[in-house]
Amino acid sequence: MTIGFADTVKRISDHHLHVFSLGQAGFVLRSSKGELLGNDLYLSNVCEENNGHVGFKRLLPKILDAEELSFHYLVCTHQHDDHFDPESIPVMMSNPETLLFCSEGCRELILKHCIEESRVSYQCVGDEERAGSYHLHFICCDHGSQAPDAFGLVIEVDGVRILEVGDSSFHPEWAEAYTKYGEIDLMFAPINGEFGNLTGEECAALAQLVKPKLLVPCHFGMCASHGGDAKAFFEIMKRYPKQDWTFLSLGEELVY
Repeated sequence: MTIGFADTVKRISDHHLHVFSLGQAGFVLRSSKGELLGNDLYLSNVCEENNGHVGFKRLLPKILDAEELSFHYLVCTHQHDDHFDPESIPVMMSNPETLLFCSEGCRELILKHCIEESRVSYQCVGDEERAGSYHLHFICCDHGSQAPDAFGLVIEVDGVRILEVGDSSFHPEWAEAYTKYGEIDLMFAPINGEFGNLTGEECAALAQLVKPKLLVPCHFGMCASHGGDAKAFFEIMKRYPKQDWTFLSLGEELVY
């Protein structure tokens, strides 16, 4: 019998931080105290449904349904369908204990889907929040005119510092802002090079400035129109042998 992703998360009983990849820019954190945080979870096929083009068809399998886990916290870095999933967020927010941190650009979607605003916190670059075990820093991001309110994220939890660069173009001058809170243990960064995002070369160059203990490339493989080439990135990283990095498959976990 194969154990599903949700069951895997529910069965964790240790007191470690677990980090799971869910594809695109999505990841799930389970703190040592059992608090679940979901970041930019894309759980449906709404990109194709809303764009009407095979280039936006979901190419990676769905390993989690919106109703399968009760999240303490959700984060949506901006309003695009693959970051604020309009089919999944309302379902996950039906849990009265779930709190959502999102960009100002998500406000229209919050109202459209009748999500209770008392459990929504709109964030801007420079804001920070403490949510249970999590200390969230909302940092600079440049996703252009498509999502001018988008933010990146530094998460501090259980002595681990995680950088989520977000859907952003290359800004080497921001390296100091990324490391303002201390050394980065884990860095998620896009490599797709479309819609204003980092290319694989830029992701590798940024890692040389940030110097994370572990780099995880993201935002590739989900939709053809989003771009991203895992083989090309693999070849790029051969030029940076001192940088520890890895691909994470769907549902794969890191334990701290």
